[in-house]
Amino acid sequence: EGMRARWKELDRLGGATSRSLWQRFEAALKKAYEPVAAQVATQRAAREQNLAAREQLLAGLEALPAPDTAPGADPPDWRGLALVLDHFHTDWRRFGPVEHTVPHKARNAIVQRMNGAVQRLEAPLQEARRVARAEREALAELARALAAEAASGAAGRDLVPRVRDLQGRWQQH
Repeated sequence: EGMRARWKELDRLGGATSRSLWQRFEAALKKAYEPVAAQVATQRAAREQNLAAREQLLAGLEALPAPDTAPGADPPDWRGLALVLDHFHTDWRRFGPVEHTVPHKARNAIVQRMNGAVQRLEAPLQEARRVARAEREALAELARALAAEAASGAAGRDLVPRVRDLQGRWQQH
């Protein structure tokens, strides 16, 4: 494109050019651009395939139901959900950086769709992790209290069953 503009500028400045010379120049430019056009077409096709594969991966994630955290419902399979999200992220990264592997016009939409699909599943998972961490911290605080009670000598005969109960709760958790 720059060569054409330069040619036209020279022609405007009074260079004596003929129509046949312009046609030869134009034909040479087109011939020189053929490998570039082939490469651009190959990249475009690869980006379209990458986009289709990402959309298929997202469809699988979007098809998963959100975890039911309502009281009285069966507890969700948090480990299974975390595993699914880990696999999704691994597969997503295998497709390469979005900036280089997806058509430019589709980038923002696919990133927003991915963020929405992940957030829909990850938000309840993060909340469950937060609650579990708080429960473990409470159990650890109970263990510290039992240890302090045993160290002070004020512990009664029920200390051993209380410790076993605490160990059982920790293992169950």
